[in-house]
Amino acid sequence: MMTDTDALQDIGYALNHAFVGDDDDETTVTDSLLAVARAINRLGNADAATPLGGLEALGVAMKESATTVAETIGDLADALRETREAA
Repeated sequence: MMTDTDALQDIGYALNHAFVGDDDDETTVTDSLLAVARAINRLGNADAATPLGGLEALGVAMKESATTVAETIGDLADALRETREAA
């Protein structure tokens, strides 16, 4: 399964091949840029390596993490109130 990291590495390899490769051939540049386009495409919705796409999955993970942090802060506030009431 292609991961987002793999897709980003593909972008780097394709760009390197297009601009540093041994061939200055137009076909090589075109093929390399098409490879970049395919790798970038996998980071979005279309043909993504994940059901949501890499960027969307990152957004979901960030939202879930923020919810966990908020819940933890709420739990700490409850514990502080209970400590204050017990004293």
